[in-house]
Amino acid sequence: RPKPDDDRTIAMSANWHAAYEQFEEAVAVASEREQAFFEATPERRAEAKRVAVAAARVRDHRTDKLQVLADAIFRTKARTLEGVAAKFTVAMRDCEPSPTDPIPPWPYLRSIQADLDRLIAAAKP
Repeated sequence: RPKPDDDRTIAMSANWHAAYEQFEEAVAVASEREQAFFEATPERRAEAKRVAVAAARVRDHRTDKLQVLADAIFRTKARTLEGVAAKFTVAMRDCEPSPTDPIPPWPYLRSIQADLDRLIAAAKP
């Protein structure tokens, strides 16, 4: 049986999660800058627009990066149960509307994710 260290999907998924955190930060900054633009006085509006557009570009770049990373993850075959769980976690975080969405299939999928995590933890020596 291959070891988790031999499964590229685990490292790729960790990279995706780090990029997702950066994406979330970029979304928050872009939202703040957009709000500042709408609230700007006429004399500050041009600068506020420039800053808002720049923040939106960063957000969009991070969105594109996430997609590239996700595409690579899902083209790569997992070699371990841990790799499968890592890929599943990326799919969940990328697609679910919120971590607490009560509408099926999300509660069921979170239950599967918890089972995978529990079984992997129990299988470790």
